[in-house]
Amino acid sequence: ENFHLLMKQLFLQLPVEPLLNAHPQIAQWVAQVQELAPEIFQSRKKLLVDNAVIAPLTVNNDNYFIQVTTNIAFKQGIPRLYEWAVRHPQLSWQDRVKLWTTTIQYSVIPNQMQLVIIALDPVKPPQRLNIRWNKKYHRQTERWLIKLLNQPQENDAQSNQINQEIPS
Repeated sequence: ENFHLLMKQLFLQLPVEPLLNAHPQIAQWVAQVQELAPEIFQSRKKLLVDNAVIAPLTVNNDNYFIQVTTNIAFKQGIPRLYEWAVRHPQLSWQDRVKLWTTTIQYSVIPNQMQLVIIALDPVKPPQRLNIRWNKKYHRQTERWLIKLLNQPQENDAQSNQINQEIPS
């Protein structure tokens, strides 16, 4: 929670030293993100932090809007997503929904999309994972979203079952 707030303040160019001094673990994670993704700290590069992305999805003549929050930098007009967190260095279903939604909102070909995951850990070394999105993953994610939206809303057990069905 504090780490996320500090990263946001850092990109807004607000003072972060008091938080860094009070939380050495957070200071270490910030240094690791700076080391593994130096491109997002370059002054000429604009990074949209916690940016809302919305994509429409029609299921059985019902219109839905899928909204996610992500960090986006643009390279030659193409969005590239950045996610940094204490997490496993692998593509999650949340990452897939962020990639799907961003591809739709910005009208880009799935193969042009990328996600950079900076996986941090209190003990293990940090890892950078570069994920290239593609049409196959894009279609899989859309089918999964449609399946999720087609199911009755009150059954949490069924929702958990569908969450297990999307491959990581």
